[in-house]
Amino acid sequence: MLALARSEGQSIIIDGHIEVKIVKWSRSSVRLAIQAPREVTVDRDEIWRKMHPGQATPLEVAEKERNERFAREGSPPPRGHMMHGGDHEVTVQASAAGVFYGSAGPGGSAYVAAGSAVEAETLVGSIKAADGTVTDLHAGVKGTVVRVLASSGQTVAAGEALVAVKVG
Repeated sequence: MLALARSEGQSIIIDGHIEVKIVKWSRSSVRLAIQAPREVTVDRDEIWRKMHPGQATPLEVAEKERNERFAREGSPPPRGHMMHGGDHEVTVQASAAGVFYGSAGPGGSAYVAAGSAVEAETLVGSIKAADGTVTDLHAGVKGTVVRVLASSGQTVAAGEALVAVKVG
């Protein structure tokens, strides 16, 4: 999966004939305009899931295939990247598709924020899957939170980066 940062008015072009433009963004949502040929179906995730009950989304299928490929090759999938100056940054990723929760409940304090010191076992959030299963997410490394990439209550895909941590 490719994650890009875009601002209002900016867009991305997919395969030379699909444009996704950021029309408006706020703290809790992003409004997109999608220009695509008629033969390309565009659905919101929740609508697609209703139309295909029990099926994995294309993103979930791709993530599973990616993880299986890395397992066959005997190496873990890459989880981070190098920052300028040689500092290492890793991301805590969604273990499954579902809703990300960054606090214990509505109005509760966030588990972590930019600048928070974390240990490997520090709780950074949880994922509630469609079947109701809740999985806690831990930092996995000792370091400092650089940024929280998902909002509490946001629907996320399996493998999506949720929290960036500078190791050290």
